[in-house]
Amino acid sequence: MKKLLKYMTLYDKILIGFIIFVSLFSIFFPFRVLMSGEEIEDGSQVIVIKSENDILEIPLEDTYTEETKILPVEGPTGITKVEVHEGRVRVKEEPEEHFYRIAERQGWIDKRNLSTTIINLPNKIAIWIETREEDEFDGIVY
Repeated sequence: MKKLLKYMTLYDKILIGFIIFVSLFSIFFPFRVLMSGEEIEDGSQVIVIKSENDILEIPLEDTYTEETKILPVEGPTGITKVEVHEGRVRVKEEPEEHFYRIAERQGWIDKRNLSTTIINLPNKIAIWIETREEDEFDGIVY
């Protein structure tokens, strides 16, 4: 160990100290804790459309709980399981008849990517997060 310290410069020691500090900080104050709950009560909702007349709306502030909510959504080809947790939503499980399982692969969507919609075409289900905020822009295209 002493041989190793002999070859290290001051900047090497500072870098190692900084890495240790950041590692310990992230253990005791995870990024998720710092970011969770920001602007929870802004009227945002998770929208799940099963058909034209069957619309399920879940307030986003109701999703910040210990356990995840699994919503079974009945469609023409079977039951799709939608998971809602901490302001995020995803398709957890599609019926086995869906070979590609594209809606499952899409992953989580949250308030940061409001323009994203999860579509399950075989089951005719659409899922997105809708906010009540009045923004100047609807979306930005690069």
